Amino acid sequence: MIKFDIHKQFKSHGKIVDIKLNATCDEGKIIAVYGKSGVGKSSLLRMLSGLTTPDSGVITVGKEVWYDSSKKENVKANKRSIGFLFQDYSLFPNMSVLKNILYGVEGEPDQELIDRIVEIGDLKDLLDRKPETLSGGQQQRVALARALVFEPRLVLMDEPLGALDKKLREQMQYEIKHIHEQIGITVVYVTHDQNEALTMSNRIAVFNDGKIQQISSPDILYEKPENAFVAQFIGENNQIKGKVKSINGEMCVVKTEKGEEIKSLKVNVNSVGDASTVSLRPERVEINSSDSSFENSFEAKVKELIYLGDHIRTRVEVCGNDQFIVKVPNSYKGANLKEGTSVKLSWKASDSRALDLR
Repeated sequence: MIKFDIHKQFKSHGKIVDIKLNATCDEGKIIAVYGKSGVGKSSLLRMLSGLTTPDSGVITVGKEVWYDSSKKENVKANKRSIGFLFQDYSLFPNMSVLKNILYGVEGEPDQELIDRIVEIGDLKDLLDRKPETLSGGQQQRVALARALVFEPRLVLMDEPLGALDKKLREQMQYEIKHIHEQIGITVVYVTHDQNEALTMSNRIAVFNDGKIQQISSPDILYEKPENAFVAQFIGENNQIKGKVKSINGEMCVVKTEKGEEIKSLKVNVNSVGDASTVSLRPERVEINSSDSSFENSFEAKVKELIYLGDHIRTRVEVCGNDQFIVKVPNSYKGANLKEGTSVKLSWKASDSRALDLR
């Protein structure tokens, strides 16, 4: 188990940055740290590694306390069992692949582990070559092997695929994921690429303003965002603003600025009169459905149709939002799906979430 509850304040570009991070993660998983630039992602890695000291807090890995602000002495950076993988592979050009992999290994290397990592990384035929003769993907696999070869408790990866082209980046996402599955080591993976975070990780921590907004599995993060920021930041999402009109247990009614009443799950609002953003995924909306079980049905005007192969991205105006998106399967045979026409939109109350106003 990895636990951290840390605080760090510093000045960056003339602004005070205040980072407060609190999370618990299982070992043996890939935890993606996802967010825009400058929100504290890399700062977390530096504090975990010991390169930056928090102002206060605790960092625990398993039964080992790496940092505790109440103690005078803490585990130094070079004594923490950590492997690193960065965007810059930092391979030594004058060394062979094998010597690069073994660089930093103290004492007699574990040959069985080396053979296993070389086999998993498909590096057997490259061991005598120099880094300059390798492709970007091969160099990345060498850097990954070097990070894993001494069996660290934790591997920190900071935007490791950012320098690769799109095709190779996607290929390496799966390769790192598969290698991780075979080795079973704990990885904290910083990225600003949403698809990368969703593809690779067991858990995703969404960062904003120096805080973790939500940390969950990819499916929970997508299906059950805890606030409006997460709902908008992960995947495509429709938002309709209004105020809470009534609350009944786990459900509520949000009245829009235009007067429509939307039945939704009550997720991040507390009282009648609270300002709210109703969050709804485009694929949860039906067009011209005859199903009477939908609690929400509204007339909408089709503004734009874009054919995207497996679905038609349909932009409509509804409940005061003219950027509302519906993903309609290209097999849809309903009438009046033309720009400028009116359609009926329907969705279940349980698919929309009344969140905070953002």
